[in-house]
Order: sequence, then C-alpha cells, then structure tokens
Amino acid sequence: MSVDLTVDRYRALARSSPWRWRTIHLSRDDWDVEAWIRRPGKMVIRRRDGSAITDSGPPQATSPVLVSTGWSPAPPEMLVPAQVRADALTPDMVTPKLRPDGLVAVRPEDGNIEWGDPFHENYTWVAALDPVELSHHTQIDDLRSEPLHGRETWWATVRAVEGYDPCCSCCALLWSAESDRLEGLTPGDGDDTGGRIYPDGYVVGLDVQTGIVVSLRSADAIPAFTTFTITIHAVDEPVPPVDAAFGPATPPGIAL
Repeated sequence: MSVDLTVDRYRALARSSPWRWRTIHLSRDDWDVEAWIRRPGKMVIRRRDGSAITDSGPPQATSPVLVSTGWSPAPPEMLVPAQVRADALTPDMVTPKLRPDGLVAVRPEDGNIEWGDPFHENYTWVAALDPVELSHHTQIDDLRSEPLHGRETWWATVRAVEGYDPCCSCCALLWSAESDRLEGLTPGDGDDTGGRIYPDGYVVGLDVQTGIVVSLRSADAIPAFTTFTITIHAVDEPVPPVDAAFGPATPPGIAL
C-alpha cells in the first residue's frame, strides 16, 4: 500500500524506533559486524567472519553486552553487569502518543526513562538504532520511498540546522557545523576546526518497519564522518545468541 510520504511522516518514523521492534538481527558494513539485540539492553555482537572483537567500547549504562565468536552461553566474566537505577524506566514500559498512522507523535518526557541501545565503537551505532536526532531541528528534502535489500525504506536528504541535538556531538549522524558547535568548535577557515568543510547534507534511509537508519552517506563529494549500510536479517524473531547469554525474555516484548 502506497503512503503519502511527507516530512512530518519521516520525522515521526525517526522518533518511533523504541516502540517498533523488540528483537533484531542485523549487520553493519563499515565495521563488518553482526549483532543480535533484544530490547531492553541486551546485545551479542561478533564479526561476521566469526573472529573475536577485542574492543567493543563501553556499553550504555543499562546495557549488558557480550562480544562473542559463537552462539554458546557466555562465561560470567564476559558479561557487563547492568547499572539500572531503582526508578529507571525503559521505553517499552511507557506509552507514547501515536499518530493515526501508528507512528509516534510525541515521545514521553520523563527523566526516569533510560533511552538507548547497547553501544559499539561509537555513538553512531546507538543513534542509528534510535535516530530521534533526525526528527527535529533538521531540514528534510528529496523524500522518496525505495526498497533497500527488499525492505520498505524511506529516503531523504537531511541537514542539521540550529538546535540539532545528536545522541553524541563528537560522532553525530549529521556531522556538521552544528554538531561541531556543540563540541565548542567554531567552524570556518583558519579557526579551531582546522578549516573543516562539511557535507551539504546526508542521504538517509530509514527502514519503515523498525525506524532504524539503514543507510547514511554524504549528499555530495565531501566525505562524511561515517558512511554505512545496515542489513536487517530478522525482526522480532528469537535471538539464540542473546537467549543463550542472558536467558529468555521475561515477559516477551510486543512491538506496536
């Protein structure tokens, strides 16, 4: 069924990911890794050739992460203990205001909600899984719907504008003058950014089922901070590596 793809609808999809999937199996090409994630906060990650990853970086505070070369249960010393406040909520515990099309109109504003999925390498990993930073203080043009790897995908050229609020400014999805200003840098020739030249926007593909950024690249010839494609293999299906490491989900997650 075709939809009328609008800027508002694209923004709504970008803020909807926490409620559109509970488990996912995916791979990301720039780091050549494969991951199985079960929300909230469980992830097993390995290189797709089966080799070990020795440095996966710190996880989100609430996110146990297992770096693995196989599917067997993890020894206790490989698990990162969860650091969860007694009053913490996860997105699956709160109900957002929905639009008539089922996408999120307004995300709940509660300081007790722990946002974010497990971390790997840098925060573009976390932001790609929940790209709320694309949903506001951005300019969105050139909308189109075109499949990627057989999955319905919404595409747009996205530019950061004043007020852009990335998951992490040092590794923003939309690396730009706006993200560098948040780092205390003043973009321009001869200043403390070293005369950086930024891409004139980014071509961003959002997977419609999950809200995940599945493609990010510069909109012109200027290199981006990062360029990647995510391939989604399965959504809301059992994730054996995660179950082996952390036990079955209790209760089972149900996506909206």
